[in-house]
Amino acid sequence: MQSLHFKCVELDLCPHCRGVWLDHGELEKLMTYAAGEGAPPRRRPAHD
Repeated sequence: MQSLHFKCVELDLCPHCRGVWLDHGELEKLMTYAAGEGAPPRRRPAHD
């Protein structure tokens, strides 16, 4: 297993099967981040 820090979570990665393991509560942290808390602001399309 390899450990990788992504945003606020430490992911456990299998280098052979490329599987990802999360500890209790880490999926919720990632979902919260993706839902907008901590996510970079989205760019608005340019209008002429």
